[in-house]
Amino acid sequence: MIGLIVLALLGAAAAAPMDDKIVGGFQCTAHSQPWQVSINLGYHYCGGSLINDQWIVSAAHCWQNPYSLIAILGDNHIWMNEGTEQFMSVDAIYWHQSYDYQTLDYNIMLMKLAHPVTVNQ
Repeated sequence: MIGLIVLALLGAAAAAPMDDKIVGGFQCTAHSQPWQVSINLGYHYCGGSLINDQWIVSAAHCWQNPYSLIAILGDNHIWMNEGTEQFMSVDAIYWHQSYDYQTLDYNIMLMKLAHPVTVNQ
């Protein structure tokens, strides 16, 4: 009986798509989430959400020197350049004053972009 359960679990794991990043998630329509941001250090490092034309909210554990970060907006696939992307410099980062990197309490930060963005539709 245990062998049958193990076999069923292995079969279910093998049948699951290997590229799902969020449990129960799905591929959204291209460019339907214009507020989604890729925080980039030469590669996709973290995600964030545009909350107005010059500010992004993200997790404080994504903190890096702001001058080494690029915020990419208008991207649908991080491995392909589609011509819709905006590459924005980050001017400043502000994390919650009670953020604790060990417990991840108050794991939130704001990123100020060097220039306002134009949201693509």
